Amino acid sequence: MEKDFGFDLPKAMHKEFGRVINDLADELKAEITPDQIHEAFLREYITRDEPVKLEHFRTTERNSQVKCDATVRYEGKVHKFIGSGNGPIDAFVNGLGSAGVPAFELLFYSEHSLGKGAEARAVAYIQIKSGRGVTFFGAGIDTSIELASIKALVSAINRSLAKH
Repeated sequence: MEKDFGFDLPKAMHKEFGRVINDLADELKAEITPDQIHEAFLREYITRDEPVKLEHFRTTERNSQVKCDATVRYEGKVHKFIGSGNGPIDAFVNGLGSAGVPAFELLFYSEHSLGKGAEARAVAYIQIKSGRGVTFFGAGIDTSIELASIKALVSAINRSLAKH
């Protein structure tokens, strides 16, 4: 993933993504190409938008306190909320509960750029622990590192809710 596509997956994520690739290899009964691995990553982590879909996210900061104004679609209903915290992720997590999304614990966060220069996109990786004690990674890509982080969090939440 890193050499061909620029994704430097966190070490702890390798095992989880490896299971996705093993399942794909079993399904296809063939050797997997780099492009198929990339497509599987995008499908599993980036383009998944159910049951939570991020529709709007904006932050403001005042006196070291971040507020987010967000809209998500969850289980077919639109939920608008405002959350506050010590950063964008904390603010989003604090507001997300009002949308009825099950509680979780944030365990890990990392980020890096995809490409070089002013046009480079950011990729963020987040790991959460569900209320059942199971961990899930998510990934998000955007030109804004803040938005990439929120997308990664939504990705992890969606993966955790899909696996129950």
